Amino acid sequence: MATTKKPKPTAKPAAKSGTKSGTKAGTKSGTKVAAKTSTKAAAKFGTRAGTKSGTKIGSKPKPRPRKKAGQKTGKKAGKSGKGLGLWLPVLAVGALVVLIGGYLASEFYLKVVTDRVEAVVGELDARGVKLQMGTEGAAVDLLDQLRSVERSSFGDLEIAAVRGGYSKLSLDIILGGDRFPLELRWSNDAGAPPGDPNPLLMDGHPRLALVIDDLGVDYEIAQKFLDQPFPVTLAILPHLRHSTRIARLAISKGAPHLLHMPMEPKSYPTNDPGEGAIMASDTQDEVVEDLARALISVPRASGVNNHMGSCATEEEELMGWVMAELSRRDIFFLDSLTSPKSVAGRKAREAGLRWATRQVFIDNVLEAEMIDAQLQSAVEIALKSGAAIAIGHPHAETIEAIERWRDQFAQRGVEVVWLTELLHK
Repeated sequence: MATTKKPKPTAKPAAKSGTKSGTKAGTKSGTKVAAKTSTKAAAKFGTRAGTKSGTKIGSKPKPRPRKKAGQKTGKKAGKSGKGLGLWLPVLAVGALVVLIGGYLASEFYLKVVTDRVEAVVGELDARGVKLQMGTEGAAVDLLDQLRSVERSSFGDLEIAAVRGGYSKLSLDIILGGDRFPLELRWSNDAGAPPGDPNPLLMDGHPRLALVIDDLGVDYEIAQKFLDQPFPVTLAILPHLRHSTRIARLAISKGAPHLLHMPMEPKSYPTNDPGEGAIMASDTQDEVVEDLARALISVPRASGVNNHMGSCATEEEELMGWVMAELSRRDIFFLDSLTSPKSVAGRKAREAGLRWATRQVFIDNVLEAEMIDAQLQSAVEIALKSGAAIAIGHPHAETIEAIERWRDQFAQRGVEVVWLTELLHK
């Protein structure tokens, strides 16, 4: 009889066992964890809800009383008001001290400025002060000193109504609100040799020579002066960028020109006369060498005049050497008269040179009114003496003034000529 084999047991019993074990484990473990978690969460949540959420939601806090606008609380307001009251007298006294101190300081500084002005012009007088100056240059120097005081006076000093005239300069000094008229006068015949009643030649009609100093840097401005419808004599500084070129320009136009020879001023070394200057301490050989080099830089110069030179032109021996060399070269000399004690004119005459002396500087003050006044002064000198020499400088204001006077010279009966026509022989 065939026997039937029982099938091998499948995984069902294991599953049963696993289910049992898993159920048991899951029940125990799940219950234990759930209980523990539930307890902790409940406790934690309950605490938060009770302390925070519950309080915030369950009841509203009592509102704080609001302060009225401007109200201060108790002691603070009392202290602040009391402190301000104590400081008010102190602040008032401090302000008074500042005002008095400021006034005294202002008065003191006004006294300082007044002393500085009186050191220049002497004691001030509301009726006016008149000073006799050695030369026009000295009068202009004094005006420059007053301008310097004005610039540093913080408004306490004002130089006003500056005006020129025949051999004089007038202005008003306004100091602390008070006005003091000042008049500066000088002589225009300084430098004339003793016994010569007429320092310039006359042949029946007044003549005026215009000389422009300090050329050598700006070529175009030299052209503008030479393009005027009447003669303008150029005086060219040596050893500058366009010195030789400007000299050749004058030569090409048939215009006589000068070497504007640097010489030592009394203000040296504050004011340096420039390269190759003749110094008061120079030997004769040095003078000859300086002139030779300068005349190479400014070729074919008809004459020489001094640039600065207030110190050098007072030296007898030095000027004798200068005139001896110029005489050897047949070159004339124009004394720019930068010192009232200049001996240059006399030494030129003694050396047998042709020579002349400047009467007017037209543009020491670069104001249209003053330049016009100086040109008027030059015209008046020419009408009175027969001739005059006026020196200017290469400024735009000077060109403008000369152009304004273009027709006035002839209308006033004065002929503008080359400097070479007004030389002593």
